[in-house]
Amino acid sequence: MPLRPSSILRTALAVGAGLLLTLPATPAAADELPAPGTGGFVASDDGEDNCTIFYSGGTVRWPLDVPEPTTVSVTVWKSIFNNSNPGDPCAPIINSDRQVEFIAYGDGGPLAEHIEPFAVSDGPEFPLYEFDLSAESEIESVTVAVCLERRADGSTWPDRCGPVETVTPAEDNGPGPEPHCRYALTADQWWGGGFLAEIEILPLAADASEWRIEFTLPEGTVITALWNGEWTQTGSTVTVTNAAWNGSVHTGDSVRIGFTGNGELPSTASVFVDGEQCWEVGVVT
Repeated sequence: MPLRPSSILRTALAVGAGLLLTLPATPAAADELPAPGTGGFVASDDGEDNCTIFYSGGTVRWPLDVPEPTTVSVTVWKSIFNNSNPGDPCAPIINSDRQVEFIAYGDGGPLAEHIEPFAVSDGPEFPLYEFDLSAESEIESVTVAVCLERRADGSTWPDRCGPVETVTPAEDNGPGPEPHCRYALTADQWWGGGFLAEIEILPLAADASEWRIEFTLPEGTVITALWNGEWTQTGSTVTVTNAAWNGSVHTGDSVRIGFTGNGELPSTASVFVDGEQCWEVGVVT
């Protein structure tokens, strides 16, 4: 009996396909850094033959200049993947056509819906396409699912769709859609109240000539040691600037500082390269 596609394969395909849409154009930014107001998705559903996967992925973009947007722009691709192996054929069942269902949510409930056909005969690769999803009030999130087509009367039934993906806009943590630089804060809490933290800075737009880091520590927390930078602490505010030997950093390279302290972990920081604020990749604990 043929096996259903493994979760490892499904995850690898979904992540690989998603990165094609979410990675910035510059090769220096290896992490996913979605533009402000943009959320990505990859949705899927298993075929009836137990070895076909219907995929749809893309991005949903919220306008940055509208306080409570009622229209979002959606970019979508579709693909059909066959996981059959020699000597292990798929079940002798013809897969049914699918549809990709987009539902806009806000104010505690659904606001609008858009359905895109997903016909087996059009596969395995479909052209990229775009559309606008509009509602009467602010769109806060959008769900995406690959589903079997509804009945003629529009009714549905349980297990008709694959997993539902929820898309929300990325926060604007930087100077604009093309970040000047990025940083990541990694911290590890020690037993007994101490911690070890590291901040890595990566220039993206141009070589750096200087950098600066500012962060506020939780009340009662003090820095006990810091390396690879010059630092001062005034109350809860810590400022770190480059040392004489590590201010110049080429695009694509990175520079790191490390520090230890007593008290609670720092949760975020403001990082600047040549006066431009960097996007925060995240905090890893």
